[in-house]
Amino acid sequence: MAEIIKKELYGGKIVIDFFPNSHIYKLNGEKLMSVTGILGCLNKPALVFWAANVVADYLKGRLDAGETITAEMIEEARKEHTRKKQEAASIGTQVHEWAEQYAKAPIELPTDEKVLNGVIGFLKWVKQHKVRFLASEQIVYSRKYNYVGIMDAEAVVDGKRRLIDFKTSNRLYDEYYLQVAAYRQAVEEEVGAYEENALIVRFDKETGAFETRDCPNHKEDLQGFLNTLGVKQWQKKYASV
Repeated sequence: MAEIIKKELYGGKIVIDFFPNSHIYKLNGEKLMSVTGILGCLNKPALVFWAANVVADYLKGRLDAGETITAEMIEEARKEHTRKKQEAASIGTQVHEWAEQYAKAPIELPTDEKVLNGVIGFLKWVKQHKVRFLASEQIVYSRKYNYVGIMDAEAVVDGKRRLIDFKTSNRLYDEYYLQVAAYRQAVEEEVGAYEENALIVRFDKETGAFETRDCPNHKEDLQGFLNTLGVKQWQKKYASV
């Protein structure tokens, strides 16, 4: 039987069924659209260039090693971007899971080098900004717009209560503002408005550094997310025809 996590929201009036193995959310038996799923319909041209560069770097590496490029190598190169994407996703997940556990109680450092670098960046941020966690990995739901997602953390940062989104990507992308705005909207519907802007924090897997990005344009970012939600609803409508 599939694992189900039940999350009560809005004083028990809303009960979300979350299936972690398939990352599916349901409300009253109906599948919900998630924030990340909605944003998946955005065009991401940078990923196209990244995938092309991964293929080129792979083949160049084989040539530099004195090898002759074969049809088999070309097929391997074709799959290399998928392998790297899965590897990066695994590292990011491990950093997120470590941060989630740390928010509850200190735990041992990871042994994988890249995961450790991400954790080191996280710990630097926590120390420098006197971070005190209030919640982590919380399922949030917008009754107004009928979408769901998982907020990474809520914390007091430099003395101010803020919604936090963690990233381990190689850079910060504009779409992250839309993601954070969606989470903030859902939280504020349930528990009231934040006085401070949401915050995006990126932990570098290679250097152990961190960088932060303030989110001052919540209304505009939320409108951008809602526009994307409209596109996703349109796609869903025609996918069922």
